Amino acid sequence: MSSAVNVIINGINAPFSGTSQDGHVTVPLRGVFEALGFHVGWEEKGAQTVTVNGFGYELTFKIGQKTFDVEDFINPKNSKKNIPLPRVPILVNGRTNLPLMRPLREVGCQIELTEEVR
Repeated sequence: MSSAVNVIINGINAPFSGTSQDGHVTVPLRGVFEALGFHVGWEEKGAQTVTVNGFGYELTFKIGQKTFDVEDFINPKNSKKNIPLPRVPILVNGRTNLPLMRPLREVGCQIELTEEVR
């Protein structure tokens, strides 16, 4: 069973909602990262890949793959890492949805969830 989740970014209600299912909140990747000032690109051919760039980071997500890549240009000794996700990115109504807690933490965002959506 899934339920809708309101998304608030920097104290402002986002124009989209997330979904809570089996203890995971998934949200549209583009909406969240663009609201934070990142550039989001989409490559339809081949592996259906989303690339997020900004603030010295590049993140790469592939639809159906349970990991994502992070390249840290601010701290080059960290270089490129492959990091697991709790769920695979999926397309919902043409939008890439996935749990964003880990990717947002990788780019330095502090994330909190209220008890209702944990």
